[in-house]
Parts: sequence; C-alpha cells; structure tokens
Amino acid sequence: MIPVVKTLNTILLFLILWIPRILCVFVTGLVLFLGDFIPALLLIIFLILSWRWSWIGGIIFLFAEVAYLISKNHWDAMIYVPLFLIGVLFLLSWFYRKEIKEAQEEYYWGEANS
Repeated sequence: MIPVVKTLNTILLFLILWIPRILCVFVTGLVLFLGDFIPALLLIIFLILSWRWSWIGGIIFLFAEVAYLISKNHWDAMIYVPLFLIGVLFLLSWFYRKEIKEAQEEYYWGEANS
C-alpha cells in the first residue's frame, strides 16, 4: 500500500473512533447550557457505555435523537443533528473496530511488531 494512502486511512480510522466521543462531550455541555440537567446526565451515562461498547452507543444515541424529537415538540437542529451523527459514527466505529485496532497497533508499535 502506498504510504500516503495508508496514513490517510489511519487518520480516517482515528477520526471515526474519536469524533463521536468528543462530539458527545460538546453536546452534553450544550444540553447543560440549555438547562436540561436530566438529559445531560443521561448523555454522560450513554457516553460511558458507548466508550466501551460502540455498537450500544450507536443504537442508544439514535434512539436518544428520536426521543428528543418526540419530547420537545420542535425540531431543534442544535441537538438532534449531533445526536444522529454521534449514533452513526459510533456504529461506524463498531463496524471498523478490527481495522481501527490494527491501525492503533501499527501507529503505536510500528510495522516491525505486526
């Protein structure tokens, strides 16, 4: 594989791994800023579960998006769009878990150890 393509693939895999986690922290802060303590607490619990089991996180955050839409009776794109993105990215993270693990091992230990 060409080194540039391999590097871009590794960067993409790391982004798939870390963007949903970072975005979840920002969305939780936004929900706290809007004054909704209970949903923010639920988002923190969801993030803790998702950190270990990304497939659970994908499902939970997609359901959280639907629950938010139903409970608020309006379409607040600041909340439901990031929840959708977090859910999809957690599912992608789970789908590409083997490739992400290989990329992490290669990045941290080099090609000589793999």
